Amino acid sequence: MPFQKYPLRMIVALTLILFVFFLCGFTKKAVNTENGLYQIDIEMEEQIHVGHNSMKMRIEKQMDKQPIDQDAMIEIVTWMSVHEHGTKVSPVITPLGDGNYTVEMLNFTMPGPWEILIRISKDDKEDTAVLNVSVNGEAKKGGMQMDSGKKMMGH
Repeated sequence: MPFQKYPLRMIVALTLILFVFFLCGFTKKAVNTENGLYQIDIEMEEQIHVGHNSMKMRIEKQMDKQPIDQDAMIEIVTWMSVHEHGTKVSPVITPLGDGNYTVEMLNFTMPGPWEILIRISKDDKEDTAVLNVSVNGEAKKGGMQMDSGKKMMGH
């Protein structure tokens, strides 16, 4: 039998296939906020599409790498700067504890370049980050690129 003749090779090959399969669907990135107060670790589907998307975030203080408290105020806005519009849908941010959050209803209304604007407020300090994403009309295309930026959320 072929499995008995090369069992180690088969195990290694199957492990690699499963590893690639599970990693290809998501992108993990880390970005520092504009003023360097926080680091945001993001996990998001690599294939960003028109409609509702979701992501996971872990936010920690840049100075001591401690997770932010649950009482921090977090605001997320999707913005298409090339057309100067956002969406009417507000993302739903759910704290999970230990600096971890899920973000649901991350809405994009059309294909093209979008920004995900994240504002973190805690103890009278505020900092922002901008994540640039590429949204395609089909669920199987698109991608994510992240940058910290100086864009304000007063849109």
